[in-house]
Amino acid sequence: MVFVTWDDSYSVYVESIDSQHKKMMSMINDLHDSLMDGANDSKLANVLDRLKCYTEEHFKYEEEIFDRYDYPQG
Repeated sequence: MVFVTWDDSYSVYVESIDSQHKKMMSMINDLHDSLMDGANDSKLANVLDRLKCYTEEHFKYEEEIFDRYDYPQG
């Protein structure tokens, strides 16, 4: 079951960042599915760890983009 769905209103109009946001949404859907399926603690911990690691990578990437282009609110 889909918990969150990408919508173009979420776009930041930077393809690499939009792609990462779409991937994070997919991972959130995986977490939701695992919860709804009654996954064991080990599986939930694995799904959460993957989401956490990817989110950290994503924000690091965004911060690098902000710095590269002197984004004022970065």
